Amino acid sequence: MVKQKFALEMKGVYKSYRDGDHMQPVLQDLNLTVSDGELVAVVGPSGLGKSTFLTIAGALQGADEGTVAVNGIQISGISQKGLTEVRRHQIGFIFQNHQLLPYLNAVDQLTAVQKLVGHRDEAAAKSLLTDLGLGDSLNKFPDQMSGGERQRTAIARAFINHPDLILADEPTASLDGARGYQVVEMIRREVKRFNKAGVIVTHDERVLDLMDRIFYLEDGRLVEKGA
Repeated sequence: MVKQKFALEMKGVYKSYRDGDHMQPVLQDLNLTVSDGELVAVVGPSGLGKSTFLTIAGALQGADEGTVAVNGIQISGISQKGLTEVRRHQIGFIFQNHQLLPYLNAVDQLTAVQKLVGHRDEAAAKSLLTDLGLGDSLNKFPDQMSGGERQRTAIARAFINHPDLILADEPTASLDGARGYQVVEMIRREVKRFNKAGVIVTHDERVLDLMDRIFYLEDGRLVEKGA
């Protein structure tokens, strides 16, 4: 039997932080697998470890215990250079505050990310931005964009290098209900279109009907809704 390779696989993950003289557990025996073409949500109020979960899944920090694999690559314990390569080639991030470079227009936001993996395809960048409704905003800089335009540019940037795993941190936080729903619809469409795995960390339950699976973070563990 061929062992299934998941876009994201987390097994027995623990993470604690020092709080004065004590260690405060945040994640405890957390387990998750996400397959290609699947969009899942991790839901819970602020302060319960959602961001910690996302940064560990995205190879931005390590777990105290347990293993994490992205597209079959074990990232637990590998070198900083190895982690950088995984982030560049395997993971696309959609940040809550967009993190667009203020001195680059929409097209150049994407081609700058392309250069990190050794190529530049301006036509592909323009095509993806146009597909996301930004055909009239290709030359806009972030301070010339609406909040929705900035978020859509951030989505395009996350997908431009065709990573296997898309991680989104509260993508609806700065948007009203209708626009927030549209943004998550776009993420879902691109996940399905490119057969990528997507994980959205959110407290916005209005978008959960767009998910294939929903997990609640409770006492440091992921509990699947309806499981």
